[in-house]
Amino acid sequence: YAQLSITDLHTAVPRHPPLLVDNAYSDEAHDAMVARHGVISMPDEWQRKKVKGSKDYYWHGALHELDDNNMRRKGDFPERRPDTLRIMVVGDSLTYGAGIANQHTYPVVLQRLLSANYRVEVLNLGVSGYQSEDTLGNIQKFMPKLEPDLVIYGVCLNDYLPSGRGESASDDYALPLPDTWKEFFIQRTRVGQLARDAYHQFLLQADLRLDFFDDILRDFEGYQGRFSRDVAAMTAFINTHETPFITMVLHQAPKLNERTHAIIKATEAHLAAAGANPITIDPYLRAYEGQVLHVSRWEGHPNELANALFASMLIPAVAEAVDLSAYQLR
Repeated sequence: YAQLSITDLHTAVPRHPPLLVDNAYSDEAHDAMVARHGVISMPDEWQRKKVKGSKDYYWHGALHELDDNNMRRKGDFPERRPDTLRIMVVGDSLTYGAGIANQHTYPVVLQRLLSANYRVEVLNLGVSGYQSEDTLGNIQKFMPKLEPDLVIYGVCLNDYLPSGRGESASDDYALPLPDTWKEFFIQRTRVGQLARDAYHQFLLQADLRLDFFDDILRDFEGYQGRFSRDVAAMTAFINTHETPFITMVLHQAPKLNERTHAIIKATEAHLAAAGANPITIDPYLRAYEGQVLHVSRWEGHPNELANALFASMLIPAVAEAVDLSAYQLR
């Protein structure tokens, strides 16, 4: 399957692509992914719709339920059980699982896979929009309360950015139309939205528009230093609780081009230097190079297959970090 094209991935029904463990990728997950392939105009049922009287919303037809901390869960955290392995997963919207049903997010898939043989609970503390600084605060706030046996940090490449700042692109070479025309054309028509997205991608590919990757690689505003300090602080705090800590870069557009690979390797180097035990994703990048594993053309977060792969790659790292035999089902 290493040579599968994007079309093949969506239509050939691969049940055992590279790196995928048994039962990580369900028929339901595959069908949801296939249903979005080739759609060029967003159906009304995919539009973002708020649930009246709550913070919850639907997006791409999937219900996103939020608690008071903007985590994808409801109610209080369960009571700590000494006979159950508790894994706390932290990160941003890639861990939160934007655009897909909750049961297909990698923390839930990881729990399902481990629960076949062990007593385990995986708590997803991912919050959309978080950067490394915010994730550090999340660890410091919730770790003493939850007392996990293992902490996993799903690293997004935009975690280098300061708290509160999302990915951005320069307005250089903006779409060459009058502003009033663009506002109507882009906001009121689906053709306009497609044209805007295609034009932005053209500028990036032609190196006419810089995105945040360029700033991070140049260490603009000390991005790498900030990220490195945050991860070192995470490790130091987690070590005070004598708890294992593993990390993995999450990436839904695997490429081995010079720029993307450079920032991934730099991220893994920062994690290793901080003692955060990174899982290298080079095998994933090689196996899926050039394949786009995002939800849809309107939703750039990882799709169901990507989340199943993330969970699959975490399994051996979890087994190495903790003694699973202590939680073996009888």
